[in-house]
Amino acid sequence: MSTIPPGSVADGGPGGRRVGEAGMGASGTGLVTAEAVELEIPTASVGLRGLAIMVDVIVLGIVGIAMFFGLSLVLSSVVTDEASAEAAIWVVIVTVVSMAIVVPTVIEATTRGRSAGKVIAKLRVVTVEAGPVGWSHAAIRATAGAFELLGTGGLLALLVALLSPRGQRLGDMVAGTLVVREAVSRTAIRPVRFTPVHGTADLVAALDVADLDDADYQVMRSTLLRDGLDPARHAQLCGMVVRQLWPRASRLPLPTSIPAPAVLTAMAAAYQDQHAPADGAWATDWVWASRT
Repeated sequence: MSTIPPGSVADGGPGGRRVGEAGMGASGTGLVTAEAVELEIPTASVGLRGLAIMVDVIVLGIVGIAMFFGLSLVLSSVVTDEASAEAAIWVVIVTVVSMAIVVPTVIEATTRGRSAGKVIAKLRVVTVEAGPVGWSHAAIRATAGAFELLGTGGLLALLVALLSPRGQRLGDMVAGTLVVREAVSRTAIRPVRFTPVHGTADLVAALDVADLDDADYQVMRSTLLRDGLDPARHAQLCGMVVRQLWPRASRLPLPTSIPAPAVLTAMAAAYQDQHAPADGAWATDWVWASRT
């Protein structure tokens, strides 16, 4: 009978969670309440989210108008007068559905949670496990948003977000997502150089973290530097983050024989190495912080 080393990336820590099992808190509400706090991920205020939504609505409105006239011109050249009324109805339907659901879904999924408005407001949509959003998350948020943002003029979304302790609207609750602030003050973080644990140098060299971004690094950093946790709890948190980010950092199997904190340290060190300044200077958090 095989055993799983305590504290490794395959060890779920206290509670017996293992790789592939959902990480649920004691309350059954998922990782958000406990893990978002523990990972120090700042959620976005309602005001910033409102600013982002206003910008997105303006952008989508401009694109929608252009799309409407473009489709109208195309159809007018191929549709007879008898079918013009029906064609006009389909133009309106396609335009509305595209602007309300399809385009927001594509933008959010392909940019990992950053629409035009969120870029300006320095926000990002992440999963409740602090990972990047996928197509399913984006589609659920966009579909729900068509009702709570457009259908009610944003009143329902505002009310729900104000009542939610994490500032989530209905779409976030259903999709399992959060909107967080990306901006981090240079003075708010202390520079740290993550040095690989003895015996993990080959692991660092084998990692390709090009698909990870600054938001992912912030999660790794916050987890590794989390003070006040007992070793077992810290190893559990590190394991959760490793399992979330590993598929985008390596095609190798999870190194289950290595303690999770050592694996996460190797990933953070690889990120710093691969994002070092062009002059070859030793990479620290300041490299990352100066870009946010």
